[in-house]
Order: sequence, then structure tokens, then C-alpha cells
Amino acid sequence: MVLSDYSRNPSNVDTTSTRMQHTHHITMEGGVVTELATGGFEVSGPVTITKDGGPVPFGASSLVIEITGGTDIEFSNIKMTFQGGAIVHFGDQAFHGVIRKAETIGLAEAHR
Repeated sequence: MVLSDYSRNPSNVDTTSTRMQHTHHITMEGGVVTELATGGFEVSGPVTITKDGGPVPFGASSLVIEITGGTDIEFSNIKMTFQGGAIVHFGDQAFHGVIRKAETIGLAEAHR
């Protein structure tokens, strides 16, 4: 993981204990899928987050994932925004990314 400067400010000292590399696993089960009026879809719901395979030091969290694209590539962009307890670690700004490969399924299939 790349270490972010998002949470740095004059009052917190940049020490090894506060800036260590670590890995998160994020799992969403039972997310709600909603079509977006502008194209694409959104998946939102509660998430389970681990840090290096163990518990995280913040409260219950949820995540909003937007999958969008354009006329040439229908699903090419992803935007993830954390809510709840995870904001203290990940911040309230969206993470933007690119989708390398997408397999299209109907929304009815996604609800299963």
C-alpha cells in the first residue's frame, strides 16, 4: 500500500507507528445495486474491513461504489467512497480508479 499524506497535519508526528505499511481487505455482502440515471450503476452497503488480517480500530462502516463509463467502454471507471467509521482512516474523499476488465450481467442477476 502506498502511504498517503491525507491524514497528516501539524499536530500528528510522522513516526513509524503512525505511518506503517499495511493491507486492508474490504468485503461487502448484501449490497444494494441501483442503476444510475447517467449510466452505470452503484453498489452500496455495509462493509467488513480488516487491517493485516485483523480488526480495524474504527467503528462500523459502509461503502458506496459507482461503476460508470462512456459510449465506447460501458464500464471503465470506478469510484469508492467510505462512510461511517472508516472515514477516520480513509477520509471522506472518493477513491477513483480504472476497470481493466468487465463482464456484463443483468441487474436481476446482480441482485441474487
